[in-house]
Amino acid sequence: MKTARNPHVKSSAKRVRRSSVLRASFVAAVVSVALLTFPKDSPASIEEQRARLPPPAECTDELEGEWLALTHSSTYDDWYQVRLTIKRTSPGAQTVEGQMRVRFWFGDDNAMNPPPCTERRAQERVVIQPSLGTYIDNEVQFHAQSWSFAPESCFKSGRYNLDNYSGRIDHKLHEFQSVNNDGGRAVNEPAVFRRVKCINGPDVLSPTMSRPVDVKAPSFTPKRKWGCGT
Repeated sequence: MKTARNPHVKSSAKRVRRSSVLRASFVAAVVSVALLTFPKDSPASIEEQRARLPPPAECTDELEGEWLALTHSSTYDDWYQVRLTIKRTSPGAQTVEGQMRVRFWFGDDNAMNPPPCTERRAQERVVIQPSLGTYIDNEVQFHAQSWSFAPESCFKSGRYNLDNYSGRIDHKLHEFQSVNNDGGRAVNEPAVFRRVKCINGPDVLSPTMSRPVDVKAPSFTPKRKWGCGT
């Protein structure tokens, strides 16, 4: 003898299936919005880094000089101004030495300059990192050996992960196109450096890039783990 079907069970099964479909649709919609809201890092962000930098200096040596980068993270709302002073260990050598001067502070995409130290919420820090590296076939490896707070640092607390910049110099653009890895927050993080000062001889403005470019709003940057204490 067949058992009579319970109409309430069938109706309940339909509701479960309908609910599952709605949940799946909702999840897909959320994922789509997230992808649109938080896009992956793109070449546009590199253009925006370029736009913040002053015109380049042309120097006697193709490598030696002071290289400047200015990056902003919308994820952490902080700025990093990095100056690499690079010089050869001897004329024409492939080994290099120098230092990294890193100035960082909290601020939105309009705070391209740190707040005065007198402000209660000021969090500017300045770190000096003696560095060593190599320069072979336009490829640069520049690695910090130690770090300390500079005398002018607004705050002198927290820890800092040593920076390691590697990449290639594009002489046509007067750029050191690099990524940074610090064993913490920075994982292949792109940074564009432009040489703004010579070590020996006068700083000569490049005739091919004699004007500063317009500044664009900073773009999204990839999430990273914290590498320095606050």
